[in-house]
Amino acid sequence: LRKREEAQALVPADPWARYRLARAYVETGLPEEARALSAEGVHLNPEDADARFAQALLLSILEDRAAALSALSAIPAKQRSESMRTLEQRLHFSAALARVRGAQQHGDLAQARAAMTLVRERAGRDSERLADTVAVWLELGDLAAAKKLADELRTLAPGSIDAEVADGRVARAEGRHNLAMQHWQSARALEVAAHHQGYSPARNGIESLEARRNGGLALAPSYYDKS
Repeated sequence: LRKREEAQALVPADPWARYRLARAYVETGLPEEARALSAEGVHLNPEDADARFAQALLLSILEDRAAALSALSAIPAKQRSESMRTLEQRLHFSAALARVRGAQQHGDLAQARAAMTLVRERAGRDSERLADTVAVWLELGDLAAAKKLADELRTLAPGSIDAEVADGRVARAEGRHNLAMQHWQSARALEVAAHHQGYSPARNGIESLEARRNGGLALAPSYYDKS
């Protein structure tokens, strides 16, 4: 952390040195310091698109979607890169999902399903967001909507990781566990081939089915295990 502070002090106008330091603050439990550091960078360079983009990235890490979108909206359209547009789309999708989650938490299933219209719109043609939308439809108990969207995804990105993941989720919801395992194993093989890092929905699906196969049964005070 001290080295990052020294590096940022050497180039105070560099938004990415500032961003890396802000990330370090977040990782060490200092979110307000990170937020202030990022805001200072924008104050020093109000016309710098990268300064505002770095701020938006940090705010998205802090899950302050509204503030992140506000930072992005201050960047003139002609200065926006593909990465900036991708972040904006992801934030809009996340905000739409939050509306669905809020309705779920209040037990309003009808409102949650109605809010899925915006979720689908925000997902666009992004395969990962479409696969996530399939999962949410299944959480809401609408297998038909999930299957329809999984079919769309398969047509849009046949043989992709996200298409296999979505098909696996639908197959499991239908009780076709062997088929679900096949789809998730295919997705996992693609992830390994692509040197995929981070969270793996395919691996998570495989582990959930393996856990299901190793269930337990309890009767009175005596315990019996069945693999």
